[in-house]
Amino acid sequence: MKFFKILSIVLFLFLVTVGVFYFLLGRVVEPSEIGIRQNQRSIPGFLKAGYEEKGLEPGLYWQIPMVSRVVTIPRTFQFIYFRPNLKDSKISNSQMIDIKGEVFEALPNGSTGSSLRIPTADGSIVATNITMILRFFESPGEFVSSVEKKAKDGIPLVSVISGKHSGPASLVTNYSLDNVSQIKQLIQRMDPMLKKSLSRLSTSDFYNPVRREGETLNAQKTLSRTLSQYGVEIWGTLINRYIYEKTAIDAQIFDKNLQEQNKKLNIALKNLAEEKAVTQEVLAKLDADILVLKAKQTSLAETIKSRGDLYEANKKAEGDLLVAKAEAEVATKKKEVLSTPQSKTYVAYQMVPLVGTLKGGVVGNLDPYDLDSWVERLIGKDNK
Repeated sequence: MKFFKILSIVLFLFLVTVGVFYFLLGRVVEPSEIGIRQNQRSIPGFLKAGYEEKGLEPGLYWQIPMVSRVVTIPRTFQFIYFRPNLKDSKISNSQMIDIKGEVFEALPNGSTGSSLRIPTADGSIVATNITMILRFFESPGEFVSSVEKKAKDGIPLVSVISGKHSGPASLVTNYSLDNVSQIKQLIQRMDPMLKKSLSRLSTSDFYNPVRREGETLNAQKTLSRTLSQYGVEIWGTLINRYIYEKTAIDAQIFDKNLQEQNKKLNIALKNLAEEKAVTQEVLAKLDADILVLKAKQTSLAETIKSRGDLYEANKKAEGDLLVAKAEAEVATKKKEVLSTPQSKTYVAYQMVPLVGTLKGGVVGNLDPYDLDSWVERLIGKDNK
């Protein structure tokens, strides 16, 4: 009994020790965080004062008060919006400044929200809404980022650039450990760089997607090379909207674009009319060819029919001639047979069945028993 009591006390003390170590001497780095070890004191051969260059992955890490601790920065993507005011925002006010650094409203110079006022190459001002997408590097190394590569026709294509980048220690050393302060300082660096690149555009160039996106890629290239030294990775630079401060410029550019579109429309209509004319010409030619073919087929059919009729008539005439010749030959042979002395005997032989049915008498002024009269009628008197 005493043994179990001692065991319970030991187990309780162990759990208390573990709990104290966990809550006072341990730090959990969440999956959405990058851990950074900050050594507050130097211990020769063990610790060196300052932030360690390589970040910590998610997990449980030890820390000793006043000696070494673990701090964190966001691992997730973060979005910085340059836009006029919160009323135009599509996200709620509570999301404007997020403690995890996921969403931020650009607030340069302590204003309540601001678009980038881009001075164009020809003196106009364009209020430009831009979204910056970024995240922090976990440790020093090589970075790869998109960059403009112009083709022969002037259309910007996406290529890549690479270079060395710093880790989270450089970020918190040069900016701040507080995420909101980090973003505000990054905004102050981004503002002039974006303006410098986009100021190369003229007033009308903002309406040209090729030129506009080309300078946007240039801005992203400059930002990537500059901010990578502080452990910041730029993933995207997106122009959402741009408004000319002088409304007359909008109207002028709209009219100019409308004229250009009308020119293109007129050219397209002209091309369409030409294509229709060509199509009608081809259809007319095909219709004529069809009529010619029909006429040829009709003529050929009539020729074939006439040839067939002629062939039929010739063959019929030949048949009639053969029949006439055969009948003539039969008549000649019959006369030859009936003109012989034996003809009476042959006629009598053939008349036996007929005379047997008559039972005597005269048929058509002809005596059935008068064989000479039958022979004369069959072969004629002159041939007897």
